[in-house]
Parts: sequence; C-alpha cells; structure tokens
Amino acid sequence: SSGINAEWPLRPGVEAATKQAKAEGDKREAELKIAELKEDINVRTHEAQRETRKRDKLDRELKAAKQDLDSKNTDAKSRQSMLNKLQEECTRLENSLKEQKVILSKNKSMQ
Repeated sequence: SSGINAEWPLRPGVEAATKQAKAEGDKREAELKIAELKEDINVRTHEAQRETRKRDKLDRELKAAKQDLDSKNTDAKSRQSMLNKLQEECTRLENSLKEQKVILSKNKSMQ
C-alpha cells in the first residue's frame, strides 16, 4: 500500500508532461498543415496567374484575328465592288461596240 501511495504524487506530473508533449506534437502538426496549405495556396495562385496570362494572350490574339478578318472582309467588299463596276463597264463597252458595228455595217451597205 505504501508503494501505491509513493507513485501517486508522480502521476499528475507525468500526466501534465504527457499532455504538454501531445499539445506540442499537435502544434507541430498544425504548423506543418498550415505550411502545407500556404504552399497549396501559392501553387494555386501561380497557376491562376498563369491561366490569366494565357487567357489574356488568347484574348489579344482573338482580337487581332477579328481585326484582321474585318480588314480582309472590307478589302474583299472593296474588290467585289470594283469588279462589279468593271463588269458593268465591260458590258457597256461591249454594247457600244455592237452598236458601232451595226452603224458601220449600215454605212458599208449604203455605200
């Protein structure tokens, strides 16, 4: 019975040391988890920034391609308009030539 009584006063100190050791272990574990989460946030932030840069570049390329397409469409419309005018002029000249041939033919037959 005296052996049990002798150990009893040490028990609260052992329990306190055990609790402290567990608390320190939990603290280290929490600190590691925090560091891991911070690193994860860093990685995701850099990835988001990279994706934003990529999207911005694609947006600029798309805008440039649209401007290029608009320019080419304008050029195509201008060329088509010019072609239409030239075709009209060609038709007019062909009709004029036919009229001149008819007049020339009438003049030759009168002679």
